[in-house]
Amino acid sequence: MAAAPVDESRPVYQQFMKLATNKVVLDLSYTLLPGKEKNPEYPSLPEAKVVFTLVDYTKKPSLQLRHHMDARIFRVLAWDILLGRFPEAWPSRNDDGKEAGWGKYVEYKGTAQSTSQKGKPEARRLTILFNPDPDRKYPWTIKIERGLGEIIGRGAVNMKQVQDTVQFPLATLPMRAVAADGLEFLSAQRAFRVSSDSMALL
Repeated sequence: MAAAPVDESRPVYQQFMKLATNKVVLDLSYTLLPGKEKNPEYPSLPEAKVVFTLVDYTKKPSLQLRHHMDARIFRVLAWDILLGRFPEAWPSRNDDGKEAGWGKYVEYKGTAQSTSQKGKPEARRLTILFNPDPDRKYPWTIKIERGLGEIIGRGAVNMKQVQDTVQFPLATLPMRAVAADGLEFLSAQRAFRVSSDSMALL
């Protein structure tokens, strides 16, 4: 029997870390998005993404939220985490604009016409939060939100109404492991991609 054809237009996810509690799973994967943005350093290569997936098994049915982050952004955040400079690099601010002493990175994504929103815009938001309170057992939180969006400016999608939220708490050591494993995996993948691209030119 002949093998089924491979759909090269769909991304393939390579998992490099998985953490779980009895309620929520955090999955970190790597993918290339075919036909999308190009890496300016190696124009023939598609853009690499780190994919955060959170699954909440307390919901019936279970709720899965996913967020794609540019691999270069992940590298920057990972080094900030490992070097202990995340709160200074990404300070959280109070309503009056003053720094709250926390570290908070927020990234927005969206879809102009989403099937889950019946053709309306869908907004997604990833938050990486660090609370340095020494009494906290889990000072780190990774959170993904999804909801109804609104198009602003030249096509950006802003979060108008949050409908689904999943978050995963982490102690400092597991969070540093996420950063370290991610950097190691991305370095290996980049070396392989560059080598493969160079061989293709021979």
